[in-house]
Formats: sequence, C-alpha cells, structure tokens
Amino acid sequence: MAEAILDISAIIEKLRLDEELQLTFARAFLTERTVRSLMQNDPQLREAFRNAVLTEELLRMPARLEEVADAVQRVEERVANVESDVAEVKADLGGVKQDVAEVKEDVAEVKADLGGVKQDVAEVKEDVAEVKADLGGVKQEVAEVKEDV
Repeated sequence: MAEAILDISAIIEKLRLDEELQLTFARAFLTERTVRSLMQNDPQLREAFRNAVLTEELLRMPARLEEVADAVQRVEERVANVESDVAEVKADLGGVKQDVAEVKEDVAEVKADLGGVKQDVAEVKEDVAEVKADLGGVKQEVAEVKEDV
C-alpha cells in the first residue's frame, strides 16, 4: 500500500509539472457531475471556473439588458402618448368635418338667398325703370299743363 501512495504522489507531481498531462487527465476524469461537485465544495475553484467562462462582456450583459429594458419602457410610453395624441386628433378631425359640413350647408343657403336677392334687385330695377318712365310722362303732362295756363 505504501508503494501505491508513492505511485500516486509521483503521478500528482508529474501532473503539477506538465500542463498537457494535466489537460489529458482532466479530460479523462472530469465529468459534469465531478465539475459541479468541485464548484460546490471549492470556492476558489468555483471562482476560477467563473473567471474562465464569464468574460467581461458577459458580465456586463445584465446591466446592458436593464438599459435595453428601460429603453423599451420609454418607447412603449412614447407609443402610448402618440396613440393618445392620434385619438385626440381623430376626434378633433371629426369635429372639423362636422363644422365643414355645416359651413357647406350655410354657403348653400347663402347662395340660394343670394339668388333670391338678385331676382329682387332685378325686379326693383324694372320697377325703377317703370317709375322713371311714369315720372317722365308726369313731367311731360306737368309741362303741358304749365303751357296751358
């Protein structure tokens, strides 16, 4: 048994001195279960694995993800504001359309009334022409009466 311990001690010493032999040994004996057990039981080894696996870029990912989530939140708020503004503009536009329709109706009434006014003006002009003609006749008669007197 002492001989076996010496053999193991010699193997361990060879592993310490030869990095390639260490890698070969690790590939042969380290299973996922073994690695998990080592990481749970050896804080220094866990930190070494962590440093080897997690790059600075990966370590910054949670903060970057939080920035992206905040940006998404701001965009969603802006979209909600835009949707609200669009709804308000649509409501205003509906009111404007109604006002335009009413103005069109009023313009149509004014046009109709203006047509009547034009007709009335034409009639008044005819009446004025008749009155002028009658006045001309009356002036003639007055002149004739003056001559007779």
